[in-house]
Amino acid sequence: DAAIRRGVVDALRTAGHRPFEAGRADEGQRLALERDFDLLLLDLGRVQEMHLDHSKVRNCRIMAT
Repeated sequence: DAAIRRGVVDALRTAGHRPFEAGRADEGQRLALERDFDLLLLDLGRVQEMHLDHSKVRNCRIMAT
């Protein structure tokens, strides 16, 4: 949901972080594969749509499945 995403992004910015956001699965996959992250939040409803292989995300550790 875009409103939830914006709220999370705004809260992270306010806390001094530099979040990246994606509104579509293809954008999220591109960002996940091209950038380094300290934290990657995914909409679990969209993970299947993305067909994202977490082993290709740099320094990825699965915290919850």
